[in-house]
Amino acid sequence: MDNTTGLRRVLDSKANKYGTQLPYPLVTAVLSNTEFPTRAYDVSAVLYGLTALPPARVVEPTDLHTDGHWRTSRGWRRSHNPNAIVAVGLNVHTMASVTPSFWTTLDPAASVVADVAWADPVDVSMSDPQPLGRRPALGALGIDANWCAGSPDFDD
Repeated sequence: MDNTTGLRRVLDSKANKYGTQLPYPLVTAVLSNTEFPTRAYDVSAVLYGLTALPPARVVEPTDLHTDGHWRTSRGWRRSHNPNAIVAVGLNVHTMASVTPSFWTTLDPAASVVADVAWADPVDVSMSDPQPLGRRPALGALGIDANWCAGSPDFDD
């Protein structure tokens, strides 16, 4: 199953949608609700480029097998768009159990968003990048954690 083509297409279409001279870093949101779940390694390859090394350990851009959204064989790009939030399998029924992942460019020249309370930061220093394990933070979104508890009252 190829989930990377769709991810790449969405990121490319959103990257410059609001221009490149923004007063704040642009955070791109991507929803992936494919039949076969999108994995962290799919997202990593799309964002940083495909390589045998962990994204944080690539020193030479020429070590890449494929170009990524942020890093290509010619170097870093899209510093105005330094963060991506990727939600996999998120819908109204899974909000209390699915936390979107928060990805950050490794470009040292980019001004990044440090954290988003309701997303799970991804550690890209390992061969298999993984979210840190942050639980869904519905309160950070202004949603009461009990909003979906019990049976719905369709009579009102």
